[in-house]
Amino acid sequence: MTLTLDRRPPTISPAGAGRLTVPAHVIAALLVDAHAALAERGLCREDFCDDDTGTVDLTGALRLAADLHPRDEPVDPYLTRVLAAAEDTLALHLDDDASFDPAVDDPGEALTGWTDQTDRTVTDVLALIDRSIRTLATTAS
Repeated sequence: MTLTLDRRPPTISPAGAGRLTVPAHVIAALLVDAHAALAERGLCREDFCDDDTGTVDLTGALRLAADLHPRDEPVDPYLTRVLAAAEDTLALHLDDDASFDPAVDDPGEALTGWTDQTDRTVTDVLALIDRSIRTLATTAS
């Protein structure tokens, strides 16, 4: 699957707080592609990717899904927002033991800390992506 960005302008979330939102189907498409990249390449810890093995971490898989190298930051502001929305979505679905507070914690740091735990498996990370996609599918319908 290739990610097709929805170029409609982001909207302010109904909950307020001035947060921009990205359509759920766009986030879901990115997560589906990230799932495929992670399933194919395997899980890397402590870095976005391992050039020798081809493995990626969760952020690296998201960036691959957005047609970037796992270490590259996006230049497109909308793509930056899509990636941030995907991280927000994933962080909200972390296991209860992750103690993620969206009002205080940075989603990217929470995801990295969770993923880099030594007992974390690629199956755990894929399950996190699956939970997030299911929630987005419910939201979009």
